Amino acid sequence: MKKQKQKKNVIKNNLYMLRIAWKVSKKRVVAEFLMKALSMFKSYFISLVFIQVIVDYISDRDLQSLLYFLAVSVVFFLITDYLETWFANRFLPLSNCLFYKKMNDMLFTKASNLDLKCFEDSEFYDMYVLASREAESRIISVIANMSGVIFSFVTVVALYVSMFSIDRFVILIAVFPLISIFVILKKINETNYSIEVEKAPYSRAVGYTERVSRLRDYAEELRLYNVKNILLRILRENTGKIVDIISKFRVRQGVRSVFQLQLAFTFLYEGTILYSAYMVLVNRSMTLGEFVVLASAMKTGIWTLYGLTFQMAETVKNGLFVKNFINFMKYEPEIPEDQDGEPVPAEFEELEFRNVSFRYKENKPVLRNISMKIKKGEVIAIVGYNGVGKTTFTKLLTRLYDPYEGEILFNGRPVKEYNLKQYRDKFSVLSQDFKIFALSIRDNVLAGRSGSDEQIYDAIDAAGLSAKVRGMENGLDQILTKEFEKNGAVLSGGESQKIAIARSFMKGFQIAVFDEPSSALDPVSEYNLFKEMLEICKDKTLIFISHRLSSTVFADRIFVFNDGVIEEAGTHNELYAKKGIYYKMFSSQAERYIDEEEIYNEK
Repeated sequence: MKKQKQKKNVIKNNLYMLRIAWKVSKKRVVAEFLMKALSMFKSYFISLVFIQVIVDYISDRDLQSLLYFLAVSVVFFLITDYLETWFANRFLPLSNCLFYKKMNDMLFTKASNLDLKCFEDSEFYDMYVLASREAESRIISVIANMSGVIFSFVTVVALYVSMFSIDRFVILIAVFPLISIFVILKKINETNYSIEVEKAPYSRAVGYTERVSRLRDYAEELRLYNVKNILLRILRENTGKIVDIISKFRVRQGVRSVFQLQLAFTFLYEGTILYSAYMVLVNRSMTLGEFVVLASAMKTGIWTLYGLTFQMAETVKNGLFVKNFINFMKYEPEIPEDQDGEPVPAEFEELEFRNVSFRYKENKPVLRNISMKIKKGEVIAIVGYNGVGKTTFTKLLTRLYDPYEGEILFNGRPVKEYNLKQYRDKFSVLSQDFKIFALSIRDNVLAGRSGSDEQIYDAIDAAGLSAKVRGMENGLDQILTKEFEKNGAVLSGGESQKIAIARSFMKGFQIAVFDEPSSALDPVSEYNLFKEMLEICKDKTLIFISHRLSSTVFADRIFVFNDGVIEEAGTHNELYAKKGIYYKMFSSQAERYIDEEEIYNEK
């Protein structure tokens, strides 16, 4: 029952991809099936019609008819050869590019509409990687294999029907070896699948070591430490395990392959030749032309059967791999990026967390019963030790996640009821794991928005990177990173963070959310940055997370997170006087502040 269901799923998955292929390019699907039909007809024509007619004309000494038939056949072969060459060298490459474009468009569109949690779920992310890696090749393989299976089967049936019409007993020679071939090939394919399953965890480890060895992000550590020796050991160990798995099955698979070849050529082909020769020479019940046709038909039939078997095996493999693509494309996000809803009010007045709790999957809650109100124009600081839920708080705030208990309200209305894009447009966010793209400074700062050079430079000036950018030969058109441009600029960590800050400043917003905005900056740059932030966010709401508590003196209110709850809340003076968690954190860092009171009074 389970195997029957699996077969149905394989067929269903292949048909699913065929429907997508039909939507992408009807021309490609039709052309693939027509060319496969032409190819199989050509094989049938050569094996039966061409050979038999030539032998018959030679036997009848009909030279004129033979020459006429050969001329027509040559024209047929020239036309089919031209079509096959054009299809393989002209049509397929262009068509494959179209499929590559369309499939990647589909994957990119789907991926950009996924919940953030999907990218933090290792199982789902693996599925996405497999789907994106296999999508283009699998859809092309599905078209080729399904057309191949259909027309190979038709050709085999036609060949054996023709052979049966010549001599009905010759089929008996073919039946039992054919059944045995299919049984052996089934065992070979099942074992190959078992090998792939056993190899999977070791192949992943090998893939990881190979990937790490060529990625720029790991280059420095690999050269400064002995991690490369550990990776080399992992590579060798897992490669050895893969070799052991293959070795475990090699004798079994080898014996099966030998039997398969013997059945195909010794029993099928040579058996047919011997039987036909006997019928011609001894029994005299078969003509020489029929003998040649049977031999040719059996040879073509064997190779066509071989092809059919491997095409069927590939179809099963496609069905298994396509499952990842189907599951990925059918996934319905909990917070779709294109989610519609009520228009967001033009002016922000208040954000409220009302008894909000959140957890990742079934793990321990990250946030528990969080309640707070944030008013328009306030400067809010979120502080606490690592891993207490501060960054998760910002993700809930911007609806990258939804709480599993409680609700978040914008101007008194649950945020789930609003149009998602309009809601997020109210925020400008700088995350602590910001990214710089292999694009120009202009594109990195604008991030798809419109803006004049003057506005871009204003944002860069405010972020404290004016001298650096203005001193570059290409200015705002300077490409960052050397990913695609050998003359690309490689910025330091602090400079990269300033580009990300400028990007945040460029966006029109009513609420700024900065997660560790000064983590890569020196104290002077940090101080100047917060002064600029306060200036830019005047009359707007600023929420920032910071481990360096010299900046919290700028805040109207400070919320101290601890173990997923709000442990303390108040102003700098109030919390400092309380001598709780905030006091301990601030005091432990105080020796690094030049003059904390002076900074505070500057506000």
